[in-house]
Amino acid sequence: MTFGNRISQLREEQGFHTRKSFAEKIGIPETTLRNYETDVREPGHTFLKQMSDFFKVSTDYLLGITEEKERCSTHQLKSSEFEHINKYRCLDPHGKDMVDTVLDKEHDRCQMVNQKQKSIPVVEESPPDYLVLNAAHADGYVNAPEELKQMEEDIMDDENF
Repeated sequence: MTFGNRISQLREEQGFHTRKSFAEKIGIPETTLRNYETDVREPGHTFLKQMSDFFKVSTDYLLGITEEKERCSTHQLKSSEFEHINKYRCLDPHGKDMVDTVLDKEHDRCQMVNQKQKSIPVVEESPPDYLVLNAAHADGYVNAPEELKQMEEDIMDDENF
């Protein structure tokens, strides 16, 4: 399929049934659009990028290099992820089916785990009484009943002294 065929097809899919309405929308003369759609003229890189952005398809799709419309941003992939993609592309149909099956099952498992973690209420337990500081011991030195008892005994001893 040529660039002109792709532009015509995408234009109509987007609801622009006349060249005139689409040319007005993108800000070019109708004759220029006609020349692109009939493959009389080839577009420059600026128009190619404009159409790619407008239709949200790859430039390779517009040029007829691929049948896949989606744009892939390789800059968002880590190199290890890109290597996995290249390995995947080398697999036969059985191998691709195996990888797809494992990936789908693992993805589903991770989603279930995440949902369970979100649905489990977080219960905050209060600390034991001996760890709660009261106003008299706000300095934090008393943190166990034995220490409190020892402090009381020390005070009594000091008073009797």
